[in-house]
Amino acid sequence: MTESRIRIEDGNLQATLNPGAGKREFRDLSITKPLSLEPGKQYTLEAVIEAEQAGETAIIYKHHAPYKTLGLSMVKKLLPGKNLIIHKFRPEECPPGKTSLLTIACGRINGKITITDFAIKPGRGTKVSCKILSDEWNAEFRGQTKKVKLRNGAIDFRPLFGKQPTRAEALLTQTFHSEASGTMRLGLSADCKPRLWNCKRFLC
Repeated sequence: MTESRIRIEDGNLQATLNPGAGKREFRDLSITKPLSLEPGKQYTLEAVIEAEQAGETAIIYKHHAPYKTLGLSMVKKLLPGKNLIIHKFRPEECPPGKTSLLTIACGRINGKITITDFAIKPGRGTKVSCKILSDEWNAEFRGQTKKVKLRNGAIDFRPLFGKQPTRAEALLTQTFHSEASGTMRLGLSADCKPRLWNCKRFLC
């Protein structure tokens, strides 16, 4: 039977849980380290978690005696494979005489997980312009996928898939590369025909 354990190896956190019997709590397998963050300042938590099976992990910024969270208490549901975490938060002030702590709790994982590229970065992050998006998109409707290009700032679905029933749903996707992590704000609108207008015209 596999032994439950949590350790840091080559800069990555690895956790393995033998579930055994009965209800499992996050605290059943966790690692805690002292960490001091500036109160009120915005931080971004980033990590990649590779999981063998579906499960959950929790990341908490806190102090003890008495227990209190300090602006970060998140639960991440994990799917098999790689899971990306990007979470913004503002730490609360730790009371005098207390030690602020960061805990990664893995008591509800299944099998083994590996956490890589873990970082807590100060600042708001980069605002990524939608100008980096191409005019070429992938349009998907009921299992059919076609490449389509914006014309006059719009995509017309009618010639792509023929007549569609009322309230039919289609999916537009695009893969792009950004030089930095950050956020992109998009504004989208559809007319009654229907059409989907691109973000360059309706940027929020």
